[in-house]
Amino acid sequence: NGRTDVSIPEATRKRVLEAAATLGYRPNMAARALVSGRTRLISLWMAGTTIRLQSDVMKVLHDRLALDGHELVIKRVSAALPGGDIKTTPLAISDWACDGILAFNIIDDEEEPKTGTPVVRLGVYVHRKGDFVGVDLHDGSCQAYHHLVSRGRR
Repeated sequence: NGRTDVSIPEATRKRVLEAAATLGYRPNMAARALVSGRTRLISLWMAGTTIRLQSDVMKVLHDRLALDGHELVIKRVSAALPGGDIKTTPLAISDWACDGILAFNIIDDEEEPKTGTPVVRLGVYVHRKGDFVGVDLHDGSCQAYHHLVSRGRR
């Protein structure tokens, strides 16, 4: 289990690790969460997964979190309205315990969910409450406009 606070002879440690590998042992993540108080799960809340940007965000987050030994859990937080419009639901307590929540492009000005779990909103919608990482589309749009005008486009 990687503990270094217990003195185990190296020969014994080696035999146990070899036996675990032979048997295909995998640590029980629920048991580890009970002992450590951490699930190593990060929840990504988003309104959908069909737009290329959303899938790119999921891939980048998944790969980056995996480097730190975390798993990414996706939660879709939207509802279809009559007429096909999409309304995001307010951030609500999740059934799954996680170490943090990333809320991507969620249109929600509700108070932070009362989970005790840190929530960071990210995307293009500016939020006045809680932690927020924004994407500035205005500057990019201005640069694209100036580029086109400089090329003679109108």
